[in-house]
Amino acid sequence: MAPLATAALVAAAPLLAAGPAHAAGPVCSYGVPVGASAPGLTATVCIERSGQSARGVVWVQNAGTAYVYVKADAHTDDGGANGATEGWVAPGAALYDAGSWLVDWDSAGERGHATLDHWSGTGWQWTVVSSPVG
Repeated sequence: MAPLATAALVAAAPLLAAGPAHAAGPVCSYGVPVGASAPGLTATVCIERSGQSARGVVWVQNAGTAYVYVKADAHTDDGGANGATEGWVAPGAALYDAGSWLVDWDSAGERGHATLDHWSGTGWQWTVVSSPVG
């Protein structure tokens, strides 16, 4: 190998070892309506990063006038769900769930996802809300 090519590889080695570039801080979808059956129920879903690790997080906010029973389970494209957080969410209150931290060496970007169930007068309503790629 030519000396210039070797020097270029040595200079690039820290960049190659660092993995893909990711957004600094959480990347979120804010205040996404969860469903018509629960007016005022919104979700904020984020992908959080720490070094090469990522996890999904979700806040379910109840801006309605009645209590809503919610199950929320956050995860990423690669998984990381660690069991849903569930309970009654009072008017003006929020429910929080965070997935497990997973090492993400191979992806140029991940999304956070929240699988949400909530009880309405017609039964369980299910939806998935996702963050942008981050």
